[in-house]
Amino acid sequence: MMRIAVLIALGWAVAGSTEARQAVPPQEETLTLPGAQARSGQSPEWQVFTRTSQRAYLVDPSTLRETGGVTSIQIARAPFAVEDGDPAWTLETFEFRCSAGEYRTTQIAEFNADGSAATPPETLDEAFEAIAPNGLSGYLKAIACDGQRARPPYYPSLAAWIAAGRK
Repeated sequence: MMRIAVLIALGWAVAGSTEARQAVPPQEETLTLPGAQARSGQSPEWQVFTRTSQRAYLVDPSTLRETGGVTSIQIARAPFAVEDGDPAWTLETFEFRCSAGEYRTTQIAEFNADGSAATPPETLDEAFEAIAPNGLSGYLKAIACDGQRARPPYYPSLAAWIAAGRK
């Protein structure tokens, strides 16, 4: 099992400007998601690999692993703005059958702005489905299966990404 660094953003739920939110230094705790195992000797390296107008999608290539023809990797979905009562981010584990062009989500957990679990880690039993070339699964496949990497900057934790202004 790999311990994934996640954020307890003390004061993040307080309304105010981005500067006010950044004034409170984020603290980290760890969450264990059984499907996310880092490669030996690698540190987390969160990278924004795509975004919409409302959220960023980050991937940690250090969680990339291949077992029996299935490649898995950990991502985070993080909104640029968090409303009171809404989850602040979601951690997910994706699995790919690269040669077959298929993927599925195997684990998911949501977190509140204060870092507490909004939902406990859940193991999913979804069937593999076709990768959408121009969708989230297609972008993630390029990283998980084809060895591509997102453009810098890279972050050692989700807390570091949030402290950098969620950009």
